[in-house]
Amino acid sequence: MKERAGVLFVFLFVGLLGCSGSAVANDPPPLTPAGEEPVVAEEGEPADGPEDFDGALVLNGEFIAVEDLEVHDISCELKEGGAFAMLEVVATLANSKAKLDACAPAGAAFRIGFQWTAEAGSATVSGSTKPSAEACVKEALDAIQGGPEGRCTAILLVGEVEAARRAAEMLKPPSSPDTDTE
Repeated sequence: MKERAGVLFVFLFVGLLGCSGSAVANDPPPLTPAGEEPVVAEEGEPADGPEDFDGALVLNGEFIAVEDLEVHDISCELKEGGAFAMLEVVATLANSKAKLDACAPAGAAFRIGFQWTAEAGSATVSGSTKPSAEACVKEALDAIQGGPEGRCTAILLVGEVEAARRAAEMLKPPSSPDTDTE
């Protein structure tokens, strides 16, 4: 598993550099024109924080795992960062994996929101497959400091991985049927 992660990292790194070894010549245009703010879909507030937060980087990911900690459906608005900013967010969470896993050793999933500033962090748990462990997960997340400045929402998997993956499916919104008409 760790070999695959190393290969994936190398693949992503080389992919960012491009075949010529330079990321300068073929950089894609910015997603948002200069001087305009990106539009972020509202899915609820990730955690209590300043209403005037203005992230410079908006990232979304379906699945990210770092050091055996998995998050699904992660969405972040960060003050700054680059191509690996989302990995830094999950790596910061992974530093508390043992504490999080102790909250639900048999496996569970938690819909979380968190915000980190230069001074502190705060978190919310807005749903889970194990309500009795929500306070424990919130406490573990609140104790995390030193992450990238910004805020995120995600489905956090804790405890036994396979059980947590099954639990995560219960927290995801139901798929909408195709609305194509012929």
